[in-house]
Amino acid sequence: MNQEPNPYAPPQVDPVATPLGIQDSGSLWRIVDGRLQFREMASLPNVCISGSQHGEPGTRFSLALESRALVGWVRGVALLLLGAVGFAGLLHSHSAKTIAFFAVVSLPGLLGKKARILVFRSKRKESAINGRSWLGALLVGMGSVLLIHLLRTYWVNLPAEDFLLLLAVVVGAVQLVLLLAGKWPPVRTLGDGWFELRKVPPEAIRQLEEIQLRMPPNTNEAPLRHR
Repeated sequence: MNQEPNPYAPPQVDPVATPLGIQDSGSLWRIVDGRLQFREMASLPNVCISGSQHGEPGTRFSLALESRALVGWVRGVALLLLGAVGFAGLLHSHSAKTIAFFAVVSLPGLLGKKARILVFRSKRKESAINGRSWLGALLVGMGSVLLIHLLRTYWVNLPAEDFLLLLAVVVGAVQLVLLLAGKWPPVRTLGDGWFELRKVPPEAIRQLEEIQLRMPPNTNEAPLRHR
């Protein structure tokens, strides 16, 4: 005997047609011309943002990224000026150099807007990224120590406490080079509350596009526009 449907029951969802994660903040992210665009606090589906294959175990975490190039220009120029001022002898104490260095590195971030997004990354990619970060930090530290040693031995008698000044010049120069090469910031502001996350691997874009095609259209959202 057929039972009449209950009009007050929640709608039935086909688990095959609606994979886990498809409904996550669909109105807050989209793929436009092969680029990932999102709004503040968007929650992406369980697609590895670093390009791992679907099904790999991973973790979700909140990612906050600076979205304005002005921050990079201010920080880069300020670090170069700090190095110049320090080497000119205008900063005498080691504590003053230390305070100035960390102030120049952190304070420009107050000028920029941080776009926050909840993403998924496989454990394999996370381990690889952490390994590269530690290796990069180790190489930068060893290279800076070697450079100081060479400068003190063959060029000038550079005091060991001027390490932060030399590091400020190196970091500032790298920051400006990345800006000139278009590699920073990783997030671009589009307007209307939308941001674009750069350097998303094609595999992640492909998976997100497949999910987007299976999502119901959002009639409350403005039509997609190429920016």
